[in-house]
Amino acid sequence: MIKAIFFRAPKVNADNELRRMQTDELVRILAQTEFAGTALSVSGSAHLLRGLRFEGTIEDLSYPEYDCRSIPRPDASYSMYLSDQVLEHVGTQPDVVFSEAFRLLKKDGIAIISTCLLNPIHMAPTDYLRFTPYGIQELAERAGFTTIQHFTIGHTGDFIMQRLGGAGMDYTRLASVLTRILGRVFRRSAHTNPIMVGAVLRK
Repeated sequence: MIKAIFFRAPKVNADNELRRMQTDELVRILAQTEFAGTALSVSGSAHLLRGLRFEGTIEDLSYPEYDCRSIPRPDASYSMYLSDQVLEHVGTQPDVVFSEAFRLLKKDGIAIISTCLLNPIHMAPTDYLRFTPYGIQELAERAGFTTIQHFTIGHTGDFIMQRLGGAGMDYTRLASVLTRILGRVFRRSAHTNPIMVGAVLRK
């Protein structure tokens, strides 16, 4: 039986699985939201917007070529704003990022801002901060946003699989089996030890 489970297991990649979970969660949160107009991505994430069935125009002004604390566009230029895994890299005044996102959005515009929590230092030396979902919500509401919902993605088991992937275990059947086992063991830690956190916001 163990052999059957092993050889039937699909080959997986931990980072791809986390992206899939993130897209699924955002689709759920935004199920009743209509998308139109122009979106701004500051994180090279047009693919994520397409996964959310956004069919409007997407402008990409992404980090590090552009500083998301000061985007050279007029007030109220966009109906949607996306920052995915950038907030931890833009210095020690994250409130400026939220204020700038608020400025750029039209009334009733939607912002999706996500970042990492349970993650090693990466892209050094420009990796400055870690956030909880409550910290993101506080920063957003201080800038004037209303929080539609904050979210968490991943758990301790996914973190372990990320590290094993870096050791060469990506896209193996063993990785798939371990993902299932660790998912059962650590799924209750998803709200206390998430890999990614974020919030969906409305101006």
